Amino acid sequence: MLLKRAGHSVETATDGQIALDKMRAKSFDVVLMDLQMPKLDGLEAAKKRREFEKENSLPPTPIIALTASVLVQDKHAAQQAGMEGFANKPVDFPQLMDEIARVLNIDTLQVDSVPDTLEVNAPASTLKVDKNVLDLKKAVDLWGSEEAVLQEVDKFSTTCRDRVDDLMGAAIREDYKAVATLSHGLKGTSGNLCLTTFYHTTREIEAQALKSEVNIEDVNRLRDALDKIELMLSESPLYAENAINESIDNALLLSHLEAMLDSVEQNMVDEDELSFLREVGGSSHKEQITQILLDIDDFEFELAHERISTLIQELK
Repeated sequence: MLLKRAGHSVETATDGQIALDKMRAKSFDVVLMDLQMPKLDGLEAAKKRREFEKENSLPPTPIIALTASVLVQDKHAAQQAGMEGFANKPVDFPQLMDEIARVLNIDTLQVDSVPDTLEVNAPASTLKVDKNVLDLKKAVDLWGSEEAVLQEVDKFSTTCRDRVDDLMGAAIREDYKAVATLSHGLKGTSGNLCLTTFYHTTREIEAQALKSEVNIEDVNRLRDALDKIELMLSESPLYAENAINESIDNALLLSHLEAMLDSVEQNMVDEDELSFLREVGGSSHKEQITQILLDIDDFEFELAHERISTLIQELK
């Protein structure tokens, strides 16, 4: 996203083998190679690329290792695999640009204009956020706007609870490999979202798991961090407005469902109410409404009555 915003053409690969296939199919100015990937990790992919280039008398494609690790041995392993550069995750974009310029032998004065293309003319934030929960300024620089940040953090938080529960289960079982894998994934996403405490906690959990150690209290701290993220979201103006709109929509839907309930009790159909239900497109209860409409179309009034009653209770 950052590279495209800065005017670069980008192709992605979800694992090391796909990366190799793409490099065989066309040439690239530079490759950013994640060290941890499924099927074929970055080190093996880089080694195989160098072998392919040697066998086919091709000039080496510059490869920069990307990793969340700060270990010296990982940097050495990347060099041994034939990589020319090294950059850390979460991405510090100016530093990454400097590293790309270095491996391509480009004078950095030529790329001074690059950061200017990433400036975000966003209005002053109305959201007061604890920097220990979310580094909002850094996140907006990365994602482009406060709204985009909140939407991405919301997506993360809705899927994160189950993964933290899985992490706790693995920790209790002392399944260090699973703990390392789960915490690594959570670390990468939370780092890109600039979720400060959550990121640092997952980083600590992963580091301990790699040494076959685990502290249950660290996972509890992760849950606390997630609670604070969800609280921050609930207090944001964007989500307060969404909640108000949903409340208004639900109140309107409730009144129409109650009118429809009266008609189906008499094995009849109120065409006006039916038309309203057919036009409710964006409702979060769309699946239930669709089933109610199917029941009415099939003259299954008892089923429709049951489903409408259930939905009314939910809305209340």
